[in-house]
Amino acid sequence: LNSWAYEAGTALPSQPVAIAANGGWVVIACRDKVLSVKGGKIVSTLEAAWGPASVAVSSDGSQVAVGGNDKKLHVFSNNNGIKR
Repeated sequence: LNSWAYEAGTALPSQPVAIAANGGWVVIACRDKVLSVKGGKIVSTLEAAWGPASVAVSSDGSQVAVGGNDKKLHVFSNNNGIKR
């Protein structure tokens, strides 16, 4: 998180429940969404009715794994933002 300056912040749709960073990406799991952030800007938003609870990002930032309240692991591509 030290690679970009925190000034005014980035508005989130709800309270974050988990944050992970790698490969220049920051991925934020909120109550019903997963956000992909690069350079302090939200690049993509994924609707997640299953309730994200934890998040991890691969070392190169290309894959995102999100643990859900549905007791499943959801894995997504994150090449230019999260894709189903």
